[in-house]
Amino acid sequence: MKVKTICAGLAAAVMLGGLTFAPVTANAQRNWYRYDQRGREWHGRRAGGDIRGIVDRVERSSNAFRDAYESALRNDILPGTERNDNLKARIQHLDESLESLRSNVDHSRNWRDSKAQASDVLRNARFIDRVMQRRMRIPFAVRDRWSRVRYGLNDLADVYNLAGL
Repeated sequence: MKVKTICAGLAAAVMLGGLTFAPVTANAQRNWYRYDQRGREWHGRRAGGDIRGIVDRVERSSNAFRDAYESALRNDILPGTERNDNLKARIQHLDESLESLRSNVDHSRNWRDSKAQASDVLRNARFIDRVMQRRMRIPFAVRDRWSRVRYGLNDLADVYNLAGL
């Protein structure tokens, strides 16, 4: 009888101890990123990653999104309405602001000098994001491409300490 009580108490203590330390291990698995002056990631020590790499990824995914959207317009999957023409113009503005950001990042010695261009990119992307969230009749391929752009833009916002999408 005494042995059963001791075993039950020991099992309860082990379970309680496991529950107590579970949040600590979950928090330890998070990756916290810091960036140096040139936009390279730091994890306490220098790691790979680069602001130019993030801008490249966002630019490539934005081009794929634009191509998918224009293809949907050409194939009459999306009707040629004024709303869709307005969205197409906004996508063009996003591409132009990404080119401006790329140019500034490439020619600047300090990546923080391009924060205004990054803010402009995110401002242009917010309109597109609202449209993509509201409209239900946008094809999956276009939505999928936008989700990739959105992911990269949120990484960009994190680097520059700006509000994401």
